[in-house]
Amino acid sequence: MNNKTQVLIIIALIGIVLVLGGLYLMSSDDASEFSLAEIEETSLEFINNVLLAGESTASITEISEERGLFRVELEIEGYPYTSYITKDLSLFFPEGLDIDEYTQLAQEAEGNSVIAEEAVVPEGIGDFVDCLQEAQLVIYGADWCGYTQQVVSLFGGFQAADPVYVECTQEEDICQAAEVTGYPTIKVAGQAYTGARSLAGFAEATGCPQPY
Repeated sequence: MNNKTQVLIIIALIGIVLVLGGLYLMSSDDASEFSLAEIEETSLEFINNVLLAGESTASITEISEERGLFRVELEIEGYPYTSYITKDLSLFFPEGLDIDEYTQLAQEAEGNSVIAEEAVVPEGIGDFVDCLQEAQLVIYGADWCGYTQQVVSLFGGFQAADPVYVECTQEEDICQAAEVTGYPTIKVAGQAYTGARSLAGFAEATGCPQPY
């Protein structure tokens, strides 16, 4: 990632932390006027129709109260995810950030305090990504999106996935031309990919040998 992207990530992270912190202070004692069924319906409608744009289907495994918010445990293509929604069902967060944890990361980060996780690039992933590129597999995403981060982490991070990844916050024209309405959107040879969001799923869809 370039410096501009890193700065955008920092701004996004700080924004999420501040919003979550403010919501906790303001609504920790507020009772929700919505039922669990309404919370589940609202969450799934937003996740499946907007964030996933119909390319995959999420299911909710558990809903619980945590720090003034509803914690929503999801499963997408067999993978677990944790998201949050406010008690008035107006704000949804693909992921939550632990303030203490990310403060420590910021203090330990080198240079200009860029918050970043160490990426472990799987062995043989370079050849696999090259094959995916030849098969015209493209991942359209946004670096602030938790679901995009989950998919990119399969390759060992944004840098490793770069040949098949399009950052929609920087390449808006490309993403609009591809009719991207949610993140991440994955296509193979221009057609929407609806299989498992895993290396095995990508291998099966493209015929590329899985690296491990």
